[in-house]
Amino acid sequence: KRMSVSRIKEPIETLQVVLEDGAFVESTDGDGSDVAWWIGFINTSDNDIHARIALRCHDVFLIDILRNIYEPRSDSNEDYTFQIPEEADKKYRDSDGQLTIQIDIQYLQEASWKPTVHSHPVLTHLYNSSDTTDATFLVEGEKFKVHKCVLEATCPTLFDLVKNQPAEVATPLPGVEKEIFNVLLKSMYCVDTHELQKVSASDSELVEINEAEMETVKSILSHANKFGLVKLKLLAESILAYDIIDSESAAELLLFADSHSCALLKEEAMNYIDFQAQAVIKSSGWSKLNQSSSLLTELFEFMHGYCKEQCNKVNEGYEGWSVVTLLKKLEEYNLELDGSREQLISRCKEVP
Repeated sequence: KRMSVSRIKEPIETLQVVLEDGAFVESTDGDGSDVAWWIGFINTSDNDIHARIALRCHDVFLIDILRNIYEPRSDSNEDYTFQIPEEADKKYRDSDGQLTIQIDIQYLQEASWKPTVHSHPVLTHLYNSSDTTDATFLVEGEKFKVHKCVLEATCPTLFDLVKNQPAEVATPLPGVEKEIFNVLLKSMYCVDTHELQKVSASDSELVEINEAEMETVKSILSHANKFGLVKLKLLAESILAYDIIDSESAAELLLFADSHSCALLKEEAMNYIDFQAQAVIKSSGWSKLNQSSSLLTELFEFMHGYCKEQCNKVNEGYEGWSVVTLLKKLEEYNLELDGSREQLISRCKEVP
């Protein structure tokens, strides 16, 4: 079946394919039927298309194809063999021997969002000049000179620590690494945070992220959250959600997102687990997630909704919107972007 996509607003698009009786071969282990499957993808756009694809028979998932990248103006053919479990085979095949298979397709490129961060030449000049600084922080034995007026405008939490201190008195910041504080400082002065950008994947490719880099981005997010640097927090959150998450880290990042009110990362982590459940369950982070009954319940409800309802149901009101759509709406009206999904929905309802 051919499908033309201009812009996907909903998270998942679903196709249905009917398999005739002749498409089945009895499985060698006797537990169901084997089906050979060929899928052809044609990308007619000028951009890379990042897609997640899952094949399922009603509520029984057959194959998860994760984060495939389809290059501009190209086509690709892929062959798969999967097994339809005997239970699903008997339950869903009709009297003519036909069986309907659902193909869930999620286009990541259309669903992504990162905060808009603008550099400011005046603040950049101040960052590179220490002639007019009037406050000092001491981080891991190193002194960082800053401007109180910049702190007051961009980070009131840190400003309160030094507003009554003379310039020569260094205010200690225990529990903060100097490399992390330097990133926070650049964010306050609207300077490009290369430490984050080098971890982020480019527009045209996905990169391997090691565990140390993931922990660095998590630390940046945690400290940005602590000191109220919303744009930096959202930038770190989007990098975790789009460039770092994988089957080994998804469960851990879901817990992290829930504890730091990261709506975007939380939804992406649940979305990832939905498509890669078998792999995520084998990860080291799953045992930690398994201890949170409330979060597991939320995850189950999320997955159940996507598998059985989301693909064919048009949701009404902001409750049915994805976090990305909510963020774009709030950004359009220059409203607060930080917080849980429930907080984002509440703010959207205030938009006239």
